[in-house]
Amino acid sequence: MGCYKGLSAVVIRCNALPLKGVVRVLKTTKYSAIGQCAHWLAAVSLSVCALISGPAYTQELAPNNKPAVDSGQQAKHTISTFKDSIFQVRIINVDSKNARSFGSGFYIGDGGLIATNYHVINSVLFEPENYRAIIEIGDEEIPLNIEAVDAISDVAILSVPVKRPALALSAVPPARGERLYSVGNPHDLGMTIVEGNYNGLIDNRFFDQIHFSGALNPGMSGGPNLNANGEVVGLNVATKGNQVGFLVPVDKLKALLVDLEVGKYSEEELQQKVGKQIQKASHYVVTELLSPDWPIEDMGEALVVGKVHPNLHCWGDSDEDEDNHLIVIKRGCHSASSFPIYKTLTSGFVEYEFWHIQGKDWPEYSYYRMLQKQVSHARPGNQAGEDDVENYTCEIDIVTREQDGLKRKISYCTRPYKKFKGLYDVFYMGVTLDKSHVAVMEHFTLSGVTQEDSAQFLEKFIKQVAWQ
Repeated sequence: MGCYKGLSAVVIRCNALPLKGVVRVLKTTKYSAIGQCAHWLAAVSLSVCALISGPAYTQELAPNNKPAVDSGQQAKHTISTFKDSIFQVRIINVDSKNARSFGSGFYIGDGGLIATNYHVINSVLFEPENYRAIIEIGDEEIPLNIEAVDAISDVAILSVPVKRPALALSAVPPARGERLYSVGNPHDLGMTIVEGNYNGLIDNRFFDQIHFSGALNPGMSGGPNLNANGEVVGLNVATKGNQVGFLVPVDKLKALLVDLEVGKYSEEELQQKVGKQIQKASHYVVTELLSPDWPIEDMGEALVVGKVHPNLHCWGDSDEDEDNHLIVIKRGCHSASSFPIYKTLTSGFVEYEFWHIQGKDWPEYSYYRMLQKQVSHARPGNQAGEDDVENYTCEIDIVTREQDGLKRKISYCTRPYKKFKGLYDVFYMGVTLDKSHVAVMEHFTLSGVTQEDSAQFLEKFIKQVAWQ
């Protein structure tokens, strides 16, 4: 689970959740942190209510019948011919007049546009009074203006007043194993070519990225990945080290160019487009997760949710403390990545977890104190700061399921986004109360979702856990 700091208050309302067949207790309390809410949530023995964009441009596509260049040396020569079309994109702090960060970018369209990653320029989009984007041609700083963004695919298009030759966009994807060349400015060391191989789209992702076996480094983000003919097949976007790099497919850039043809957007309109992109993406993910029947699997004495979708990454662990007669089994699943929206805000992350905790020969009071300690460490799984979100509002209930009598104390918390109306982060935590020395704790995090989507997920999730 992630960690959220800087909350000034968490309002707790022990009132009605959208559930049937439950016992409810009313109470209102304020907490200085979500951890205190979880701490109170776990104190099951102490309190009844304790737990719980400019002119339009048309991109000329590279013909797909151009003969491939086999020689690596020839390919490097081809790429070198585009050195006047690939630049470092510098993000300048207005007050200090120095660079806050930098990435890479390249000319496209009719030579008056530059493509880069969204995460390279998102500070300019949301704080134009503090940051600006430039490239340098010789000793001259050339200003860039944001024209179109796709926060989910991590692509942005900027306009530039000085024209240069544009790179062609490949009309067909590479063959698996084909040699490719990423160009960018790693660690501000100057333009560099990194060779690697195309390994196709990454399996088990909700949103497409290319696996590139090349050593991408910070500063190369937004630079082009080229085939041997000098055609763009993707944009550098991320790395996991050890020759594992990720690219945005060039089709995402083509789609953004089409969107740019619709018209010019103001800064405010572009910001709101980011919000709509988050909502569309999170709705797609939640719909995908809710569509299949969820597998139910053994976990100690309990039955819990297994891997509900191929695009989730799942894990598990266990620990037996023989001295304290305590056995803990843990398992969970989460999405592979999230969207870097702006500075301290990431969105689009989904996770759920289960803990099976058995305290053999523990006095009941001590066992519940131990549960209290475990739950107090719970945190939301995504990152957000005070400028990004409001405080959590939590609904806390004692819930008894009608069909089998399973009793839990749960906390369902939401925090609205400040910049994107109608979007929320959701944090759910629950613990069973049926047995004196065995408990199951369950948790999920959703980020950047609507209230409707989060309510549907809660309704399905809360029905799953059972005793064998």
